[in-house]
Amino acid sequence: EKIPNIKPQEEKPIHALTPADIVWLYSIKELFPSEEARAIFYTFATTGMRRSELAALTVGQSYRFRKSERIANRLVFSESWAISIDRAYKDDSWTIAGKPKWDKVRCIPISDATYKVLEPFIRDKALSDRVFENMTHHSVYDDFHYLRDKAEELRLKDLLEVPQGLDNLSPHK
Repeated sequence: EKIPNIKPQEEKPIHALTPADIVWLYSIKELFPSEEARAIFYTFATTGMRRSELAALTVGQSYRFRKSERIANRLVFSESWAISIDRAYKDDSWTIAGKPKWDKVRCIPISDATYKVLEPFIRDKALSDRVFENMTHHSVYDDFHYLRDKAEELRLKDLLEVPQGLDNLSPHK
């Protein structure tokens, strides 16, 4: 109703892991129940994809593109990878795919490191196959819970640049 001056009672700060924290946690294989969970964590962290978008991601949504950059006043061309975010699961059982949130289709370039993480899950699959075929609505939350519990068990929290970033770590955050 566009009521003016509406604010939450108490604003809570949002603590996020730093890029260095993310790379460090990713490097510790014991924090993840599987290689797929580890790749999912890294892909979330480096792409900003929503949970339903990553779950619905198919091999055919990744593609090569020609990029250019200026190096020492010279235009240099190279190839890189991108993902077309043109689908997401629309239901809680993750069986009905449709356009992403707000029907906004977008293309995002991904780093070479992200492609290297995704490549084993793309290799030897049909274009219509899901990249993370074992990812379910609840498994991704279980994987993040496992990560937080293992980090606590190994007493890694205080070694992070932003220790509070681990407290509510989820696929959404």
